[in-house]
Amino acid sequence: MPPRFFPVRDLMVKDFGVIGTEDFASKAIGMIRGGKYHVLVVMDEDKRFVGMLTERMIARSRLNPNTTKVRSIAKPSPKASPEVDLSEAALLMLENDLRYLPIFEDGDLVGVVSYDSVLSKLAQSELGLVRIKDLMTANPTSVDASASIAKTLALMRNKGISKLPVVRNGKLVGIITMHDIVEKAIYPRDRQGFGEFVGETIRSLSNSVRSVMTKRVLSVEKNTSFRTAVGMMIEHEISSLVVVEDHRAIGIVTEKDLLEPVARLGMDLKEKMAVQTAFKSAFGDEEKTTARNLLESFASKHRRVLGGGTLGATFKYHKEKRGESPLVHCRIRLNSGKRQFLGFGEERGLDTALRMALSSVERQVMRSKELRRARRYSRRTGD
Repeated sequence: MPPRFFPVRDLMVKDFGVIGTEDFASKAIGMIRGGKYHVLVVMDEDKRFVGMLTERMIARSRLNPNTTKVRSIAKPSPKASPEVDLSEAALLMLENDLRYLPIFEDGDLVGVVSYDSVLSKLAQSELGLVRIKDLMTANPTSVDASASIAKTLALMRNKGISKLPVVRNGKLVGIITMHDIVEKAIYPRDRQGFGEFVGETIRSLSNSVRSVMTKRVLSVEKNTSFRTAVGMMIEHEISSLVVVEDHRAIGIVTEKDLLEPVARLGMDLKEKMAVQTAFKSAFGDEEKTTARNLLESFASKHRRVLGGGTLGATFKYHKEKRGESPLVHCRIRLNSGKRQFLGFGEERGLDTALRMALSSVERQVMRSKELRRARRYSRRTGD
């Protein structure tokens, strides 16, 4: 099992830089690409903590880094103390969709804790012996290598996922991430307007996904240990591994999948299901409270059927609007033992999108319950 009541003080690192809210994003890129820092802590003019910033956050904004100020793309983050338990730190990272957590003591920033440091500590514990088959998302959505970039982008959006195994004749031939598409197909088109990429061929969204995918895929077998998987991710600086069997993708495991066990630590999972939320856009406190209440209610309703596990929900705005309201995309993942259910909702308003996603998950749970009943009946009758 993961170490209980382990304070994060010993996991803190000072591998971070400090940047002001009024600085331009181009300065942040220079600080990160210089190799000295992986993450920047953002402070305002009064030296008050504002949030965290990574190069990926800048890339995802698709804004001109030469004219965009740091304050518009910094990600708000909760503060943690050096004595906070490892499990609470992992939960804060998952709920706030952060790879780095700032650590404050007596009001002063004293370090940051990263995904890598937490996962490395977990890999040294008994959890390191757990098999990936017990943590992975089975039967992942995949895309054919001949599919267009536009079709792949739409699939990612509809499913609420950021990476897909790429297959040809059912066999794994690559992996494509949202970051790949943004960096290789969308962002270059936008940056042409900034006077960059002169003379470079810009990939059309009608091109096949083969043209932007990563061909060298790091994969593991289902009996690979947690410890080995973590080592591979850290060594190669990747956030996921494809699980294969006979060259076919049977699962995918991400850093978040590996963090979930310790985030649930300390809860009596036989009686309670852990509810986690991640808000990737600026939702109000009332909306966040409504979401958590609906999720807690759903978990309570189905606890007897599902037992323990994790019910996680991610929310974000889309740029498109219907009327005056932005579209809200909600993705739900329910892990209960070896059973996993996914649900998606996209509607005006967080409440409506969440209810749509929960309805989808509930239908799957009920079907699973009916199938188990049918199997038990079949065994009793000998059919």
